[in-house]
Amino acid sequence: MLFIEQKINRATKNNARGSFIQTVRLFAKYTEKDWLSLTSKQSWLTRMKAFYLYIEALLYSEQVEKVENQYFELFKNIYTRGCDTYGYDKTASLLLQLVEGSLAVFQQYVDPGKVMRTFGPLLESGRLKPEIIFKMTYYMALANVKDGNLVDAKAKLSSGLETKEPFWNSKWQELCYTVEELLDPGTGAMKANNSLFEEIAHGQRWIGDTALSPDGSLTAVMYMGGLLKIFKTESGEEIFVCTDHVLLFEEEKATHMRLAFSPDGCFLTLGLGVGIVKIYDMKLFKLHAEYHLPGLFWEDIEPNAYYKEYTYVQFSPFQKYMVVVPTAENYDPQGDNGYPIPEQYGTFYIIDFSTGDVVFEHTYKDRKIGAVSFSPDEQLFAVALLGEEVDIWKIQSQSLIFTSNDFVWLGLSDRVGMTQTLSFSAQSDRLVYAAKENRLVVVKLFQPDAIYSIDLGGNYKACALHVDSQDHIIAVKYISNRPVILCKWKMSDFKEEVLFTGGTYAVKELLVDEDQDELWLFDTSIAELRKYSTGSLIRKWDPYGWWYSYSVIFSSISISSQVGMVAISHKEAVRIGRSERELS
Repeated sequence: MLFIEQKINRATKNNARGSFIQTVRLFAKYTEKDWLSLTSKQSWLTRMKAFYLYIEALLYSEQVEKVENQYFELFKNIYTRGCDTYGYDKTASLLLQLVEGSLAVFQQYVDPGKVMRTFGPLLESGRLKPEIIFKMTYYMALANVKDGNLVDAKAKLSSGLETKEPFWNSKWQELCYTVEELLDPGTGAMKANNSLFEEIAHGQRWIGDTALSPDGSLTAVMYMGGLLKIFKTESGEEIFVCTDHVLLFEEEKATHMRLAFSPDGCFLTLGLGVGIVKIYDMKLFKLHAEYHLPGLFWEDIEPNAYYKEYTYVQFSPFQKYMVVVPTAENYDPQGDNGYPIPEQYGTFYIIDFSTGDVVFEHTYKDRKIGAVSFSPDEQLFAVALLGEEVDIWKIQSQSLIFTSNDFVWLGLSDRVGMTQTLSFSAQSDRLVYAAKENRLVVVKLFQPDAIYSIDLGGNYKACALHVDSQDHIIAVKYISNRPVILCKWKMSDFKEEVLFTGGTYAVKELLVDEDQDELWLFDTSIAELRKYSTGSLIRKWDPYGWWYSYSVIFSSISISSQVGMVAISHKEAVRIGRSERELS
């Protein structure tokens, strides 16, 4: 025991000054049997400490593969065997997490989220030695840098931490220099090194919603206090401020909102609770029009257990119409909580955008609208009721041309607002929607009885779908707590092609740019950019990899596939990310 303690002391000094080769030599002859020779709890903890120092030295001696393929599993084996024999120990657990988190940073494909999840809870406990805090913070900042996240790396490196170990001081300063150099606009290094995002729109309150204009030149932001601002995306310059809605938030008559730009980018819509819609002119920066449509009364919202109420707005492709739907993001639309479904949540209003007149209004009693879509030729309008019917209307004649009582019920508490679960084909001759019994349904319009089903298999449901210009159906198959599967089908034969299998998140929306071969997806917090042809990942914007969070993160996400940009709200600011074509 004394012999290994002496080696630990020597290895600790070696690693503190960066003499990792000497530490490797100290333990190079140790076999698996030597490491697993546990005669007491003290011998177990001693070997854990020695092995940790050895692995740290291997990582900094360019022997990462040896740690990955051999020693990490052995280290976990020592930990497990010791816990089984002597019981759980905080020191042993800390050493395991140090190895796991540091190894994650050295791997070829760094997962910043894993690093944050490993070190974040330990740092928040506030019970670590200063040198351990220093190392963990360094590794978290390094993970950010390797992910292209310079903003959060700089924040971590600005924490004022100190250590007496010269090697770690030099690594800290080296990383600080790297970050400052990459952030220097004069060097052009930020874009050259594929920065994950830049941050704009800093405010005093957390952000409730954000929207990018189609050309990406403007970013609209509404803060949770009701303050609406418009920024130039490239420079972050604030160019418009509106305080008209602050009183509604102060009186707690509004808590959620939705922002959306018109297809030409000349107008911004704001949908608040109880049917309030305001439209702002983005050339004159003033109010263009407003609507006060019937919505649930303010005083009825809380007693009826409805919350996150907002008014949804969607434009037709060429801006001839817009549809307005008062809705709520969270509550049970099947009425299982004992309260009836409000009539307002089953009502849509189609407005002629040029005249401002409501040209088509319809109410479904005791049902909730969950998805709407205009046909590309702006002649048809599809509306779907959660767990109920799908209807297709001719807008001008207000005549129903198709109905079927089989629309999907996703069974997700955060998917009872509006969903992307129906889509017209590019020629406006077919509609695809997510259906009950784990199916997609394809309706060939104007052909009698031309209805086809695609079996999603198992208990999968489609939580988002799209039809591209070549009549390919793209849909995300979802089951709770299982990886999502993105699939593609040709309408000619309905043969399934799996593009990728991803995380356990339920995709909220997907956008396709066929010319750029780009596929954008996002859920309530994470956005991804993939190659459309293969499904391979290009970039990922994941707040769980920026800082540690013990709770679920909800972000507002807006994507302009036209210019390859994404805006993600993060606390009091907006983070603007760009695709590779935007950076090239």
